[in-house]
Amino acid sequence: MNNNKTALKNYQKLNTLPLHIEVWRPESSVPMHYHDCVELLLTTNGNALCQVGDVRLKFAKGDLFVISGDLAHSIYDVKNFSAYRLLFDISLLDGLCEEIKNCEVGFVFFRESA
Repeated sequence: MNNNKTALKNYQKLNTLPLHIEVWRPESSVPMHYHDCVELLLTTNGNALCQVGDVRLKFAKGDLFVISGDLAHSIYDVKNFSAYRLLFDISLLDGLCEEIKNCEVGFVFFRESA
């Protein structure tokens, strides 16, 4: 696995809550990395490609992507991309969302119906 791991605590600038939320606007590719927490992206503009293992996904406006911690992923071919980004400790889901917590593939991808 790639050694480029980011910790949730690195994002917690103003609080000690087990979460971080931001409007995310990467200007270029994000290299292969993983987290010690769950990452949720809700695309608000533009598009980008994401690589998760052998799976390639295209982000477009309205797409929701949830990926478990410790699953390496990268984002590339970024074009005017922005998203709401939420990083949170998996313990926040205890008893609330077992299908994500126990998901065999480690990620969930939702697309707004056309």
